[in-house]
Amino acid sequence: MGSMVALNRGIGESPVIPLAVSKAANMEDKSLVRAWREYKGLSQADMAERMGISRPAYAQLEAKDANLRAATVHRLAATLNVQWG
Repeated sequence: MGSMVALNRGIGESPVIPLAVSKAANMEDKSLVRAWREYKGLSQADMAERMGISRPAYAQLEAKDANLRAATVHRLAATLNVQWG
């Protein structure tokens, strides 16, 4: 899927974030949720349907300034099939 960037978080832990996701989040000023969604080739409607919520409700989760609870981040990660935490 392209280049990867490893972010070391501690001994024995090396989470990997695709370079395209990192660039979108940092250089294109997109939220990390949006960057991952676009990387996975999903629309907001796809995500909303998979999460069982409306598209406008999902759009709020994807906002750059969204203050997401840990449970919501876990749910988003599971929906995107991305390991978190």
